[in-house]
Amino acid sequence: MQSRLGVHTPAGRGWDALTYALPCATAAARPHCMRLLAAIATLCVLASPAAAQQDAAKERRAAIARSIVLWVEDYDRSDLFPRGTLQEDSSLQPRYARAARAGKLLSARDGGSLLHLDALQKLTFYAELDADEAIGGALLAVAAAGFDKGLVDRDAAAVREIGATALLRVESPSVWYLVLRAAAGDRVPLFADLREASADQQEGDVARRVAALRLLGQRGAPVFRSTIESALDDGDARVRLAGVEAIDAQRRNESLSVLLRALGTESHPVVAQAVVRAVRRTLLAHGDALEVEERERVVAAAMRRFGKAGWRTDMDLLDFVETFPDRAAVQPLIEALGRRTPSDALADAVNKSASPRLAARCYECLRGLTGAILPIDDVEGWRAFWAKEQDNVRIPKTLPHTRGAVSTRSSFFGIAVEGQNVVFVVDTSGSMDAQVMPEDDGRTTTRRARATTRLAAAKQQLVQAVQAMPDESRFRLVTFDDRVKSWNASMLQPSRNSTRALIDLLSRLQPGGGTNVHAALVAALALEGLRFGQEPQSEVDEVFFLSDGLPTAGAVRDQDEILEAVRQANRYLHVRIHAVYTGDGVGADFLKQLAEQNDGRFVQR
Repeated sequence: MQSRLGVHTPAGRGWDALTYALPCATAAARPHCMRLLAAIATLCVLASPAAAQQDAAKERRAAIARSIVLWVEDYDRSDLFPRGTLQEDSSLQPRYARAARAGKLLSARDGGSLLHLDALQKLTFYAELDADEAIGGALLAVAAAGFDKGLVDRDAAAVREIGATALLRVESPSVWYLVLRAAAGDRVPLFADLREASADQQEGDVARRVAALRLLGQRGAPVFRSTIESALDDGDARVRLAGVEAIDAQRRNESLSVLLRALGTESHPVVAQAVVRAVRRTLLAHGDALEVEERERVVAAAMRRFGKAGWRTDMDLLDFVETFPDRAAVQPLIEALGRRTPSDALADAVNKSASPRLAARCYECLRGLTGAILPIDDVEGWRAFWAKEQDNVRIPKTLPHTRGAVSTRSSFFGIAVEGQNVVFVVDTSGSMDAQVMPEDDGRTTTRRARATTRLAAAKQQLVQAVQAMPDESRFRLVTFDDRVKSWNASMLQPSRNSTRALIDLLSRLQPGGGTNVHAALVAALALEGLRFGQEPQSEVDEVFFLSDGLPTAGAVRDQDEILEAVRQANRYLHVRIHAVYTGDGVGADFLKQLAEQNDGRFVQR
């Protein structure tokens, strides 16, 4: 080939061609060649380090992404426990640690000093600094980790929190485009060829989609709205639930029509509850911007679902009615009272295990809406009253929140036992052997005769409560010290035989050990194994929790962590949790919060 300098050069390019052209050039052309060579040499000196740095940065990002993905895979394979310590011996370390050491992300000094959770935090810190799509996919895998491990698995929750927090700090558009695609249902291959999805892979895809939808909801960008709303049409209830919760996080008035459509069609009890809550909170945020007719239309649409998605959804609808009182709610509430006796077969099936608390709250809401005072069981009287007086009734702007008192003879330390399926949880730790002075019943003559222990007082109250429970109710006993014991796997009906068996059992209980509050609450609420979006299998609607101290045993002892775990799990269970504190130390405030956060009562004895 002939160069622009008038010389023939080899068919090469760049530096080699120019160095060949220099001796062949004419004398006049040589100075130009020299200047050109000097300029190119300078550029090469400047460009080579930049290119090398880019290559090094690319390799580092790949090492970060691979190490994080291997961490998640090691965790899923149970090759590591998040709160376990990274071994000093490299041959005993899981795969992620070897990959991280090779990428100079972990050092030999980290062995024996870091927990696996700490190592993950360190890796995600590096990931946030220079995230690309591969790192985004790895962090999304962390945000979806442990999806099958249950709602109250604290390790899985901690891992997911690390991934979600890291992603929310990343600003890369390519990363958020990946999250958007994952939320829409696109599969995100991570360092492997995309193969036909196995059952585990499909479950992983659902987990990543749920995590992605949650992230979009927290991020709050308007551009994500259509992707989030489309999730409400998905065939998997867990995806629909994640979509509803993402809409709820943003609470945009524009999403109200989508929520109303879902409200009319959603049959899954947990998703239906989430929709009702999202509609209520969206109205709270934007209700002033709606015309009165529009708000009435929303309330009417909500109340058309009453009795069709389980009693727990109906409890959320009653919260809705208390917040937005409307005459459209009156007729459905009257018919709900009628379901206390056999009526519509489908409605009876859905509400077969409804708590008596539901009917009591319906009654209190009816009285608040109409001002009428009629018996709870006079359904025909309520119907006649409303047919005659509905045009004359002025609906108040707000209703007070009511628990709805159930008529009952049974009580536990002065708290009425109103549930249909009741769990009594009794502390049997060593401190329950302390002496107490119960209230004078008029039958004892000396202070010494009246003295008893905390555990003995609890036993006496428990027997009296069970003996007075109505025949249609059922109960279960859970005791706890260091460990938890459920004494009857299934609920028992109160009877002479069950009371006799209970008295015999209580006579054998002796105080000793620590106070494992977290495990006791998990057992009482049947939370073990309950997963995201899963319909609760337990029929428990009321828990009485008695203790004399703070958590001192078990894997979870932090009070705030226990309260948050119970509050989150109980959002869709609607179990009323009462608390009885029998001590004189610092545990009263903790149990008071437990009761107040779960619609219960607190007493100290």
